[in-house]
Amino acid sequence: ALVIPSTTIERVAATLEAHGAIARGYLGLGLQPVRLGSGGVGAMVMSVDPDGPGSAAGLRQGDIITTWNGEALRGVQMLLRGLGPASVGTRATLAVSRGGAPLDFEIDIGERPEV
Repeated sequence: ALVIPSTTIERVAATLEAHGAIARGYLGLGLQPVRLGSGGVGAMVMSVDPDGPGSAAGLRQGDIITTWNGEALRGVQMLLRGLGPASVGTRATLAVSRGGAPLDFEIDIGERPEV
């Protein structure tokens, strides 16, 4: 049996009826979790969609994302949870380590393209 809360159905049904799909946020980045020297966790950029928001923001392969909107990254899943339907069209601030040097980026979250 599948159980879905009625509040979820009400919220999703209206969006599906109006738009035909549920939008998801998109960075255009392939990410891999990595351990940081400080003992924390980061997300290494393994690939960059040349037409995606990450590329437009200036992120590069090999960059390591260390914070998301000022909060220390606890893993790639943290980024994915931040890319829900409400994230599309918003801006996120990322702290990145590039070759050991700290950099800050602002990225406009796009809508995940259909596959």
